[in-house]
Amino acid sequence: GDITAMSALGEGASFSFTLPAKRLALQPLLSLDLRCALIGIEKHDRTLLDSYLKYWHCQVEALDDKNLSSHVIQEILAKQYDVIFLPQRWQADIESDSKMLSAMARFIFLADSPLLSAEPCLQGWSIGRCPLVPQQILHALANTPTPVTLQPVQAQPIAGSNMDRETAIAQNRLLLVAEDHPINQQIIKQQLQQLGFFPDIVGNGLQALEALQTAPYALLLTDCHMPELDGYGLVKAIRKKQNESNTGEARYYQLPIIALTANTAGDAKTHIEHYGFDDYLNKPVTMQMLSYKLNFWIGENSRDKADNSQPLLNTTDAERQVQPTGQPQGPLDISKITAMFGNLDTGIHFIREYITSCLDDLETLALAIGNRDSDTARLVSHRMKGAARMMEYSAMADHCETIEKLATTDKVVPSSLQPVYTMIDDLKRQVKQF
Repeated sequence: GDITAMSALGEGASFSFTLPAKRLALQPLLSLDLRCALIGIEKHDRTLLDSYLKYWHCQVEALDDKNLSSHVIQEILAKQYDVIFLPQRWQADIESDSKMLSAMARFIFLADSPLLSAEPCLQGWSIGRCPLVPQQILHALANTPTPVTLQPVQAQPIAGSNMDRETAIAQNRLLLVAEDHPINQQIIKQQLQQLGFFPDIVGNGLQALEALQTAPYALLLTDCHMPELDGYGLVKAIRKKQNESNTGEARYYQLPIIALTANTAGDAKTHIEHYGFDDYLNKPVTMQMLSYKLNFWIGENSRDKADNSQPLLNTTDAERQVQPTGQPQGPLDISKITAMFGNLDTGIHFIREYITSCLDDLETLALAIGNRDSDTARLVSHRMKGAARMMEYSAMADHCETIEKLATTDKVVPSSLQPVYTMIDDLKRQVKQF
């Protein structure tokens, strides 16, 4: 192959290479048939985008303009493109221009910072350009984002908590949790209640933003991948609100934010600082680590701690696990489940709840595959992957991830689900031993 380097004094260097490789499997050819414009995109990114878009049977036209001039705007409106790729530095100007917003085109903004998933914006998506990920580009091309507007929603209080909501507010122990999967909601609810907190649960980032205007939450726990508005978009919106100190509702946004994630990549400190989170918890979350994080951020003298030190980031020292006796054999490590929920009986209860949740998701997934509904198949398999990781069922999580990837390329078939049924049967046999 070939390797190249480009360097400019004071700006840095970029390296790229091409590597000939044998194709292991024939990918289905997607035919999107979209008219796409690349405006103000750097040469290297333009070359990659041109390659991807033409592979998906899109017409591509590149405009080399460095500024968003009136001439460029007129050309965009006149040519009626389906999709327009632009640098993110132009996003604010475009979203404030009524003429641009009247265009039927979908805008895809290329951000200089890496993004783990496409983020919805006013009339399109933001995706990372370092690197340009084909799956993110394809997602932005194939999906129309839900408009980012707040809808009235009431956070759902949790029944059966030992602490009532009013007492929790008085003691600074009212928490907000944004999580879309029912089994994950139940797990985090149970853990927080056992630790003496009162959680309000919402299903996505838009609902979390609305809930934050209604109560003085002490801390926010949020999943990173949710419908409507994901965790990355949520923390971005909250940080923006925190800077608007002249608004009456800004005080509701002065709170620590902890990400719940199964996909953290690279250095943890760099990751959370880049996206604006105060801290993060890797799924599955043990009681010991959850307790440690909450005490650090909202316990006594927590503000002094935050000013003078950094929280422990997912080290195993804080996760001493309770080892049950006579552990039955099966796909789950019961000692880890016990550590996660604080006691064995609660852990077994949630394994049974997880099995029920899996069967419900499987029914939806099988229907989506039968109807060749790849979007729903991808969404449900992603949800199942997250729930499996929360329960530390690695084999299930890995296979659900495989289904998710197959759904992305329209290759998922009903037989892909057979291993999932087998793994559920294995889990049922393990539970029956108790």
